[in-house]
Amino acid sequence: MSRLEALRNKLHLTWEDGNPDEILRVSQELDVEIVKHMKSFEVSKRNSLRDKNKIYQQQLVLKGLCEHG
Repeated sequence: MSRLEALRNKLHLTWEDGNPDEILRVSQELDVEIVKHMKSFEVSKRNSLRDKNKIYQQQLVLKGLCEHG
């Protein structure tokens, strides 16, 4: 997350300088990092849900409420 914060701060400083080409470059760099972060978050969330589902199914098997495991 610190990379995102650093780029956000860099964008604010660049914005103050007023160079449109540099603003665009830093903005695009920040966009790429945001997408990487979001993809990483989605994978983590998906893995967490899969793990929770697996635990739930194991609990059902232990209780005899589910015939497949």
